[in-house]
Amino acid sequence: TKKQQLRVISSANNINQQTLSLDDYINISGGLSNLISGGGGSISLELDEGLGSALGLTNGGIRNNWTVGANFNKDISDKTELSFNYFFNDLQNVLNKSTERQNFNGDNVFLSNSQSENESNYNLHRLNFRLKHEIDDKQDITIRNSIKYTTNETISNRSSANFDAAGNQQTSNEIADNSETDGLQVEGSIQYRKKFERKG
Repeated sequence: TKKQQLRVISSANNINQQTLSLDDYINISGGLSNLISGGGGSISLELDEGLGSALGLTNGGIRNNWTVGANFNKDISDKTELSFNYFFNDLQNVLNKSTERQNFNGDNVFLSNSQSENESNYNLHRLNFRLKHEIDDKQDITIRNSIKYTTNETISNRSSANFDAAGNQQTSNEIADNSETDGLQVEGSIQYRKKFERKG
């Protein structure tokens, strides 16, 4: 009997809470069978920055997190199964810090303060494809493809200053750093399995 199934999930929040459970991610990825690589039964779960945040595994700063995923499974025939899933994550993180210190050296007092402002915007697109065909009751072949595209923009500003006991500024320092990166990763595999008759 031919079957087909479509799952869609979406979540968003700005209160530093996880947007997905691990079960949600496994379901959107097509179940454990799509996370098992090779013939040894090992499970591959890649926790990059966006996914780690969606699962609530990262700390620090104020996060705005939006996640959407879809999984489609279809039995093309009694011996051929097709599945693909798409996952998108948009993560914005803001982390500001301010520190004031008072140092004593004998009768001398030194004051220092520092501020840092960090903002990042991370986007993740992931598409997985799996096609399994049963040649006969002893042979099958599985084709897997995965495409991942990420972008990351970070803005960082840091400043510090040192003062004497009278409040006169002695030194100061300011650093600004902006960066943009993107990455494309494509993977594919073909797995052929055959059961042999046991002797004896």
